Order: sequence, then structure tokens, then C-alpha cells
Amino acid sequence: MLPVRAPILGAGHRKFNKKVYLANLSMPSYRECRRLTSPIYVALMQELLEDGCFTTAKHFNALVIKEQQLFHGARISRRAFTKPEFLLGLYDNCKMAEKSGKQKNGQLLCSRLLLQCILICEKFRKEFYWVLCEISRIMAGICEHLMAYPNGSEETLCQIFQRCAQIAAKDTSEAMKYLKLAFKLAEGASWTTLVGTRGKDQVLKLTSAVIAESLIEITLKLARNLVHEQPDQAAELAEAALVILSNGNWNENRLLFINVYLEFATFLIKGGKYRQATSTINHISKSMRSCSPNDKNYVEVLSRYSCLKGQCYSRTDQKYLALMSHYESLRLSTENDMKNLQIEALLDAADVYIALGVSQSRMAEKCLQQVKFLSKQVGDASSLKKAIYLFAKVKILQVYPLLLDVIRNSRNLSCDLIRLRGWKDSCAPFWINLNFSYEKEQLDPLDCLRKSKNIKLPLIARNARLSA
Repeated sequence: MLPVRAPILGAGHRKFNKKVYLANLSMPSYRECRRLTSPIYVALMQELLEDGCFTTAKHFNALVIKEQQLFHGARISRRAFTKPEFLLGLYDNCKMAEKSGKQKNGQLLCSRLLLQCILICEKFRKEFYWVLCEISRIMAGICEHLMAYPNGSEETLCQIFQRCAQIAAKDTSEAMKYLKLAFKLAEGASWTTLVGTRGKDQVLKLTSAVIAESLIEITLKLARNLVHEQPDQAAELAEAALVILSNGNWNENRLLFINVYLEFATFLIKGGKYRQATSTINHISKSMRSCSPNDKNYVEVLSRYSCLKGQCYSRTDQKYLALMSHYESLRLSTENDMKNLQIEALLDAADVYIALGVSQSRMAEKCLQQVKFLSKQVGDASSLKKAIYLFAKVKILQVYPLLLDVIRNSRNLSCDLIRLRGWKDSCAPFWINLNFSYEKEQLDPLDCLRKSKNIKLPLIARNARLSA
């Protein structure tokens, strides 16, 4: 018996009308077919040229060439056409931005579309970081031209420059340029920005104040990079930061005001302008007196203030006032476990002790021993090198009078001449137990000759090893 076929659900009710199907079938356009059949970059470039978007086409072509170079150089592992959502989203916004920019009152829409381009790139930051950097640079250049005729787009342009500054944070000069343009747009405006982490810490602040703080921070960062080679230029940058700060209400951010003045004083000291640095520190003395040492936000500032005041006293030959200031800085930094400031205060105190002469060399050694200990704890190689250098200065301070005596006596006493030769030939420290050696030589005049032979033996052995 043959098996019975099960009835098909809906059989007899399905109808296929070829005419209706063809009528509802949407045929792809010529551009869609071209995108499917030819390389996507070639197709998109042709569309831009057909639509008259020549600026976008120029930048698009430059990006394609750079992508090819980076990919063939194995500097990137993924190309933009592998992520159609990213490529086409960026392409459409750029094309619409150029079209709206050519219209009479299209500046606002154009600037918003440019901002949208940056936001799309930020969404795919991990995969296409190089595109984000290039797009931000291109958008910033376009926005500079739009600033001439903003037509209501000032706030959006300001946001674009802020984002470009964040993206270009590694290039300090470029980031500072974008922040200056943003500050120029925001100055005097009542725009607000949400500042802080998500949650209760978020507060609304004036956009101009937020940009001013960022601009001051990056200006001081650039100044710190220049201070060792060009201290005068660093001081000029700090002065420019003070000008920016003076435009706002510094009472709202007293800590920033004090920090900028302290940085300015630091750069003046580095440049040898001690009188000007002293007047700068005195200028903020009233503000410093109003700071509470119990407030942790101001402890570091108070410690730095005392340290800089001590440096000014030291450079103007007020050594004991300098020591008082350095010990005040050391007390504050020790109580609050700020090791970097402790190291700075101890190094400055040691420098003052060395300047006071051989009578204070023991105090200088104590300070430097503490610096060596703290530097190894925090891994501060620069301070450790400075401490070793100052140790050498202390040793010279202690040995120099003895050296003069030995040189003077070497004309008459052969033992002193032997000591000088031993120091010259094998760096034998003649100053160790020198008084005891003098007493022993009075009892046994040949003792120094026997010691000189013992000194030469290791030197001969070392030379033999080197020649072998």
C-alpha cells in the first residue's frame, strides 16, 4: 500500500501573480550597481565628483592613499571598507556637510554634520584611530574657515575645536591652537558644559571656564617641557596663562590661581630672575595665608610655596631664612607623605648647607642620605643623580683644606708627597685617618713607604689583568 502524502498547510490558497511581483520589485539604481560591481572607493569617489563635492573628494582621496600606505606597511590591520556602517556613515555626513555649506544659510547644519563625522569616528576609535586623527585635523581646518561667517554655528564650532583638542592631546602645540580657537568663540557666551564623571559628581559649568582651565593646563605643560632649555620662553607661557586666568573669576578656583603663580615663580627661578620670582611669591602671600593646612587640597600648594620661597631666599643670600622655609616645606610634605616634595625640600636644604661651608657639611650629608633613601623608594633617578653630585661637592668641601695642607707639606715631607702620588695614581683616599697617620709616622718614618707599596700592588694586578 502506497503511503499517503500529508496535506500541505494552506494548499489551494496560495497564489503567485507574476505581474504583481514584478510591479513591486524595486530595481537597483545605477549607483547601487556601481557600488556592487566596482571597487567601493572608486564608486564613492565618482559619486562625489558627480555631485560636485570636490573638497570632500580631495580629502577622501588623500585618506584612501594614506590607508593603502599604512596597510601595506603593516601599521594597520583593518581597512575602512570592511566596516560599511562606518565608511558609509562618514561618507554621507561629509557629503551632506559640503552641500549644506554651499547654501546661503547652511553654516549651522554644516557644522553639526561635521561634528557628527567626528562622533562617528569616535564610536569606532579602537578600530580606526588613525582615521579619527585625520578627520579631526580636516574638520578643524574647515571650521577655521567657517569662523569668518558663523551665522549661528558658534557653539557647535566651539564643541568641534574642544573635541579636536582632546584628540590631539599628544601634540601639545596643536591642542593649544584648537583650545585658543574654542576659547575665542566661547569667551563672553553663556554656554554651559556638564563636567565630571557620570552620577552625582557631574556639575554644570560655563563652557568658557572649562576651556580656560584646559588651556591653562596645556600651556603650563608646554612651559614645563621648555623650562630646562628655554626658561624665559617658559616664563612667557606662564604669563600668558595668567592673562587667561585674569579674564575669569579666580575666586571660584583659588587653587588654580595659586598653582599658576607658583609655576610662574618656578620658571623665573630657573631663568635666574630671583627678584622677580620673589615679588611673584609675595603677590600670592595673602592668598596663601587664607589656605588651611588641614585641607588636603592646599597642603601640596603650601609645601611648594615654602620650598620656592626658600629657593628665592637662598639665591638672594638669605641662607638662614631659606633653611626655615625649606624645613617648613619638609614638615608639611612629611606629615602628608608627599615623597617628591620631601626630596625637593631636602635637596634644596642640602644645597644651602653646602653654601654655608665645611662647618655644615655633616647636615648636608644627612639631608642627602635621606634623599637617596626616598629616591630609591619612588624610583626618581634624576633626584638620585643630583644627590650623588651634591655628595661629591660635600666631599670636596671637606677634603679641599686637607688637600691644600698636604700640597704645602709635600715640599718638606716625603710622606705627604707619597700620599699625593697614591691619590693621583690609584685614587687612594689620603684624608681618611690623616691625624692618626701623622702620629704613626712620627714613631715610624718608614710607615708611609710600606703603605705606598701596598697601594701599588692592587694597581699592578689590575694592569696585568687588562693586558692579559
